[in-house]
Amino acid sequence: MVRGISTFTNLPTPLKVGLVVASGGGILAVFRLIFSPSVFWIVLIGLGLVALFLAGYWRLLKYLKKRKAAPMERDLLKSSSATPQGISEPANVAKLDDLRKKFEEGTRKFQSAGKSLYSFPWYVIVGEPGSGKTEAIRHCNVGFPPGLQDEFQGTGGTINMNWWFTDHAVILDTAGRLMFEEVETGGSKEWREFLNLMKKYRPRCPINGVLLVIPSDSLIKDTADQIEQKASKIARQFDVIQRTLDVRFPVFV
Repeated sequence: MVRGISTFTNLPTPLKVGLVVASGGGILAVFRLIFSPSVFWIVLIGLGLVALFLAGYWRLLKYLKKRKAAPMERDLLKSSSATPQGISEPANVAKLDDLRKKFEEGTRKFQSAGKSLYSFPWYVIVGEPGSGKTEAIRHCNVGFPPGLQDEFQGTGGTINMNWWFTDHAVILDTAGRLMFEEVETGGSKEWREFLNLMKKYRPRCPINGVLLVIPSDSLIKDTADQIEQKASKIARQFDVIQRTLDVRFPVFV
């Protein structure tokens, strides 16, 4: 039932309208055969009024959601387009520009699909470089709205972070270096600022969970000391997220 509703929601608007009109026409034809003309017209007018009311109510809800999400989306765009203090190397500036362009494009496509960033749960996926985070997202069966993002983004490694907009959630795919390698001062500030924005505009639930990807080969090949060092890094980063957002969140391994 849920899958059927999700499939209908993701259909092109003209096709959805056509299906609704065809279904409504069939129902009205049955009513016309069963009831007298006077009753039929009363029912038809009543259904028309109900449809107008529901359409107006739906547009009002959509407007309110969009208005509620606008401040967060503007600040996110402003944050991603600004160069953090301490970053002056062309390579690092280029990475931030790439992040800004990707986010602006993804947000624009998401909004054009009639969806609000605020109304969807947010999940952050983390893991060491080369652990397969992006491939796990790409091959999972969560439902990606057609044409909303580049299916091949992240191929060859994630530069900083990529946005994945699904039918039911927003997934932030982070580069492995943010957690497992030494991060530049500017990069750390950028990460903390992003967490602060989520806390500011989603105070009750800044994030809905963290997806931790651990490659099986590292568990097999790494020594006990290496595993302990990685576990300590993960624990410290989770502590940073929890202290910044001031919220407890589930971790899915």
